[in-house]
Amino acid sequence: MSEAAIALVKLIDSGALTLNAPMDKTAILAMQDASALAPLIGEGAPQIWCPFYPWAKSLSQNFTKALSETLPLSQKADCIIVLPSKQKDETAYMIAAALSSLNEGGEMIVGAANDAGGNRLKNTIESFGGDVLDTHAKNKCKIITVQCTADALKHDTIHAALAQAALQPILDGAFISQIGLYGWDKVDIGSALLAQVMDNDLHGLGADFGCGYGFLTRAILNANPKIRALYAIDAEKRAVDLLRQNVVGHDSVLHPVWDDLSAPDRLPKNLDFVVMNPPFHSGKSTESSLGRQFIATAHMSLKRYGRLFMVANTHLPYERTLDELFHKHHIMAQAHGYKVLYAEK
Repeated sequence: MSEAAIALVKLIDSGALTLNAPMDKTAILAMQDASALAPLIGEGAPQIWCPFYPWAKSLSQNFTKALSETLPLSQKADCIIVLPSKQKDETAYMIAAALSSLNEGGEMIVGAANDAGGNRLKNTIESFGGDVLDTHAKNKCKIITVQCTADALKHDTIHAALAQAALQPILDGAFISQIGLYGWDKVDIGSALLAQVMDNDLHGLGADFGCGYGFLTRAILNANPKIRALYAIDAEKRAVDLLRQNVVGHDSVLHPVWDDLSAPDRLPKNLDFVVMNPPFHSGKSTESSLGRQFIATAHMSLKRYGRLFMVANTHLPYERTLDELFHKHHIMAQAHGYKVLYAEK
């Protein structure tokens, strides 16, 4: 749970901070685990932008409908709570989008941990012409209250930040992506290795776990014409929404799915194969727990004798989990600090 969200709730509960609008006139933009705000929302219906599935699910019971919103918001709000990403450019984008989405005289509340960008929030806000009313230090976080005055805003700077984070071509126009997605403007080295060495006789029903903007999804479908259905699953809604643009010519076969593969709600079953490059970061540390959860989810989704192809950093000990769950497994290739693993259920 986000320390900034907890700090914000504590400030409101103590009376040190007041929300100046009802929930139906409020919006929440979150790229943190903002579940601490759920009691504040109650039965209210704020606009919500939180494209990461597990955080969205914990924030609102009606998240699948609420998250149809894009940025800037289609309906302006009187109060916007912003819990931004750790990424500097994405944080600027979220703040610029919030300022563009406020009614005249509206209030923005921005919060982040000091070691996750909190110490630079004030400078970012002021660079857009935001009028900082108050700054609170709580739980090693900064919570900043800002008033929106149209005449004071630096609209050119705001528009530049929005444009920088908009959908844009990458890799010489081969794909469309945007700031905020993991590895948004490059091909992951591990994914490239996996695409190079995985079998090209895949058929039937399959899935790309953690598909991102669609590099592996496209490679799988282009190389395997006998696939009848491919479920491309990712926890990042923006990535899932890009798949139809990035994987063309396979509309009847491609099935984009927004879900959390560590605790899935819509997991396809009886699959013939799964391909995946699981995440391995939690905060600033590298760990294998997420990859182990992905392996367990793949095992659940595969039918008997179904095949798993995955890539991972060489030092991550996924073989133990494969030993426990799969009939057999081996290393298909190793290069550039990565290994491609094959397993059969």
